[in-house]
Amino acid sequence: MDARPSTADVYREVRAGAAFQELRGRHRRFVVPACALFLTWYLAHVVAATTAPALVARPLLGPVNVALAAGFGQFASTFLLTWAYARQAGCGGTGSRSTCAGRPSSSPGRRGDERRPPVPGRRAVQPPRGAGSRRHRLGGAAQTGHH
Repeated sequence: MDARPSTADVYREVRAGAAFQELRGRHRRFVVPACALFLTWYLAHVVAATTAPALVARPLLGPVNVALAAGFGQFASTFLLTWAYARQAGCGGTGSRSTCAGRPSSSPGRRGDERRPPVPGRRAVQPPRGAGSRRHRLGGAAQTGHH
């Protein structure tokens, strides 16, 4: 008979932990206001474009009018929101996967090269030493699926 706890039991144990609850709270405190602010900004742009066409048609600088500036502002705020979320999530502020890939999302302060603590009842599986590259893990040649 297998004495290991089920995946559901491990999940319930992690979910009940103080660190996970703190992580979820931090996530909610960022995501809810950020989404509300971004949605309000987007809807204000749409409502202004449909209810006040004279306002959004006002020229600002040469051929650039209020609607065009607000549209560019939507793109800029999307990138700003993505950067802010990546920074809040502990990805070094760049948002690239390479800075987040080795770091467990539940431990934003840890460096990616540290070993994860073992899950109770589970055997830890570690890659062999020196197996840092995809080429090494695949036996010498990066495989693309084409033979």
